[in-house]
Amino acid sequence: MEADIISVLKRVSSNSCKYPLKLKHAAGLEQIRAAEERLKLALPVEIFSFYCYSNGAEGDDNIFNILPVEELQLKKDENGNCVVFSEYLIYSEVCGFVPDTANHNSFSVVRRIGSTPIDNYAFPVPVCYSLGEYVQICSREGTFGIWS
Repeated sequence: MEADIISVLKRVSSNSCKYPLKLKHAAGLEQIRAAEERLKLALPVEIFSFYCYSNGAEGDDNIFNILPVEELQLKKDENGNCVVFSEYLIYSEVCGFVPDTANHNSFSVVRRIGSTPIDNYAFPVPVCYSLGEYVQICSREGTFGIWS
């Protein structure tokens, strides 16, 4: 899994993509562990590997960002936990990952719908089932790809 997300990140950060992402410097292991402790959950391997390679990413399309590890936000609702890891249009829209309770390395990436207040996110719509797929959608189709 680690090799897959790293190869995807190298590809989507190249100028050959329609919407390339600008990667940041890697997060330190201490930063990642501190985030896991704050969130009270172990990050899935793919997301952990992402932060070991790049502590967030930026894109020009609709002011798109994958948040640095220290800015991950845990939101809880009747469906369980969701960790907000991506935003665009300056937090007008967000995406998060919902860990699979049976296998913490499995998760779905979901998007917020509706115009709920910032502290009351609803995450009912799956976008995909890997971070690699998510960043490929965003680099290929821009943020509108998340909504199609």
